[in-house]
Amino acid sequence: MTTTSQRARWGTAHVLFGGHLLFVLMAVGVAVVLTAVVTAAIAIFGTVSTSLVDPAATVLRWFALGYGTYLFGTALPTHIAHGQTRRNFMVQAALFVVAASIAVGAVLTAMYALEGAVFDRLGWVHEVPDDRLYAGPGDWGLVLLTYSALLASGRWSAASCPPRSTGPAGGDCSWPCPPSRWWSWPGRPSG
Repeated sequence: MTTTSQRARWGTAHVLFGGHLLFVLMAVGVAVVLTAVVTAAIAIFGTVSTSLVDPAATVLRWFALGYGTYLFGTALPTHIAHGQTRRNFMVQAALFVVAASIAVGAVLTAMYALEGAVFDRLGWVHEVPDDRLYAGPGDWGLVLLTYSALLASGRWSAASCPPRSTGPAGGDCSWPCPPSRWWSWPGRPSG
């Protein structure tokens, strides 16, 4: 039997998976449509010479970084304000980041496969940048691994300087981070 306190402990995961994952997938949907429109426009007015999914994935990595900043800059203080622990939040956020990264990576993999089919159908050369793990759109497993790992690292790079309480473990990160005044909220000691 699940008690009320057990359900409350997983409330953040419920919010992240119930609403935020849908929002992330809707944002990816916008990227899919924009990529298709840009590809069509370039095909009409010029020549398509390279993959357009790759630049779209770069934009989505920046989106992941911004979303990670939101997650740890806004959602964490809210989580703590509702009486939960940072450890509890990190477990739930980690599950969300992994699931969202795999879901968005799967969408990007499907986009890449669809783009490869369109390029083949229209006789265009589907070139892949040399710095990728995969050789083309047929390497679905490596495409999924690459994009999922890039998206997850984009989200977690925002977590490298999460809000902290002052104390023995407090202080600045070992590499340049935003000043602690950027991570302030009412009731938090400034540091």
